[in-house]
Amino acid sequence: FSQEQLASVLRSGLTERCNSTQEAAIKVVCTTWMKSVKFDPVALIELVGPTVYEKECEKMVRTILSVASDDKKDILTDFSDPERRAFRDNVEKASSLHRQKPKATESMLDVAQVLFARVSCEHAETLSGMKKAGIVAKVIPDIPELCEMFQQQLSALVESINARDADEDETEAQSADDLEDRICFVCVQLLNLAKISGLEEEGSRRHFIAVMKDVLASLDTPDDLLEGCIQAIASAHENESYFLQTVSEILADLSDDTSEEETDMKDLEICQHLRIVSILSIVLENVSPHIATSPILQNFTGYILPSITSTNSMVRECGVSTLGRYALLSKEDIVMEEVKPLLLKVAGNDEERLEIRGQASLALCDLALLYTAILTPYDVENVTFSFADIIKSMLDHSKPAVVAVAAEVSAKLLFAGKLHDSYLLAQLLVVFFRSDFIDVTVDNGDERVQEVGSVVRLQQLLTVFFPAYSIKSQEGRETLLGSIKSVIAIVNDKQSKKKKTSASMSWPIVKIIEYVCSTVDIGAQQDVVKSPVDSEDCTEKSEENMEDSQEEESVHTTSSVLSASIAISDFIIKAGTDINTVYVRALCKFLGGAHIDVQSDNEVRLSLLKKNMNELELLVTDASSSRAVQKLNDALSTVDSEDEDEDRTTTSESDEDSLAGAMEAIALSEASEGKENAARSEAVPGNGKGIVSRTKRRLTQVNYFEEE
Repeated sequence: FSQEQLASVLRSGLTERCNSTQEAAIKVVCTTWMKSVKFDPVALIELVGPTVYEKECEKMVRTILSVASDDKKDILTDFSDPERRAFRDNVEKASSLHRQKPKATESMLDVAQVLFARVSCEHAETLSGMKKAGIVAKVIPDIPELCEMFQQQLSALVESINARDADEDETEAQSADDLEDRICFVCVQLLNLAKISGLEEEGSRRHFIAVMKDVLASLDTPDDLLEGCIQAIASAHENESYFLQTVSEILADLSDDTSEEETDMKDLEICQHLRIVSILSIVLENVSPHIATSPILQNFTGYILPSITSTNSMVRECGVSTLGRYALLSKEDIVMEEVKPLLLKVAGNDEERLEIRGQASLALCDLALLYTAILTPYDVENVTFSFADIIKSMLDHSKPAVVAVAAEVSAKLLFAGKLHDSYLLAQLLVVFFRSDFIDVTVDNGDERVQEVGSVVRLQQLLTVFFPAYSIKSQEGRETLLGSIKSVIAIVNDKQSKKKKTSASMSWPIVKIIEYVCSTVDIGAQQDVVKSPVDSEDCTEKSEENMEDSQEEESVHTTSSVLSASIAISDFIIKAGTDINTVYVRALCKFLGGAHIDVQSDNEVRLSLLKKNMNELELLVTDASSSRAVQKLNDALSTVDSEDEDEDRTTTSESDEDSLAGAMEAIALSEASEGKENAARSEAVPGNGKGIVSRTKRRLTQVNYFEEE
């Protein structure tokens, strides 16, 4: 088997998803594979490739250690007694690093053995106190010896890097890269062993801190070792205040270092500044928030702020990232007054490098999740910057990496409820359905897939985001439906600008709208499932009240398809001649296939759709589009449009006004005639018969108006 095949077996087999598969994989590793290398676990690790498949090798070593410690006795039942003893003895011998000397040919420790020793110590963490201490003492030498091993490996690594020749051929360069990767791997494992050892003894701890300070204060130390060294030196301190004090001393040593033989003093200053900011970036990532009040931490701004305005792009990029981490530990007033203007200015600067703008956007996103005021527009040097507008402009960028960063930032802010922007959501939908993003293929082992800015990572994120956003809240579903009109407009604008070539990008507008509708429907169903009605409340409500609430809900609820149909018809009517026939045909295709329940859907919205469809019948001239419009219009035949409702309302109001006027006239007439009759009755006794007959005639007139 090749290394990739062996790693694939370990990755798929040593998993807890399936017990039978796991047991079979353990048996293969501990019997077949171990027997093929004469029960030497170090040789087996070399076969898999520890520098490339470190995680898979860790799984394998933990499995071997569990079997050797009798945690899984059934695995070795097929072995003879000598074979079982050989298995356990070789595992115990392979763990120790005592008196290990680098190979003369490679000037380095054995990569596989160092990995096995580190995993053995981590495995011992699960054991009891005395047993753990015994295993760690057998595996790890004392701290001075461990530091000596580390310094030897670091010297070999620096020597190999400095000896690189610019004129060396490809084979020599690859061989040098492999050697440096292996030495760097050993150095990282030794640093992990130092952390596991505990560093309880005061003399050992002081010696280790002194060695790490020298390593970090040297510009020769490779960047790949910075994080491991900082984490190791942090574990050697009793509290974070002492750790920050040590870091401050290291930074001071770096600033004052003039021992390097640099031909250009400016290059030396750039290297020093870059190393200082890189160290601070890692330090700020590994300290807790309660250290924010430390004056030492606040003094670090003297190193961070100048890096933002550096002429070197690498220093600026690292400085922006470090400033974002520093802001997460700072108070809100400091963030708003000092950090926000700087980051907005960098993110909104079109002339800045895209990588630096991306770092500033990521930092602003993290801060916006803590402080909503980050999203409010801010005036910097008479220019107004809005983070939301910056994201929208980056989503329209031509470079996929910039779009991926902006899309991930948008998804975070939308899902957290910091933004409720249907246009921003529409841009995310367009990005999600970009054909050049969907067709991207990469290797499974490519680590770049997991980095921010990766198109593959973005596709995976958005695949989860849209359903989750719909399920989360009713407001999210409404924002999704509201984005349909913006999606249609964005795609129409892109299609009107694109060149008529075979390489032009196609936009499946119907699929996008159908995806939104189905996502909203699924979200509504899941929302009902996750928040059922309380049973006690149900028993308290009468059946009549329950029926009334259900009827009211059915009247006011608008289906996703109805909302989408209204948005489409509105867009076609308003666009008029600014939309091409092919695009109209695609939109009308959705209208023709729309399934709308005219009996239970929202009556007001149905009337609005009916009105729009009547207008579309006169507006659309394409035969295919006309058939689709007519099909939906036939389905809405029993629905009154808004115009018909308005006519009926106007007629009813005029009838009511006429009736009220007639009643008022009759009342005035009765009042005047009543006065005359009263005068006549006083003059002519017994003259009341005519009054009664006239009153009957008036009542007849009133009944006539009511009938009208």
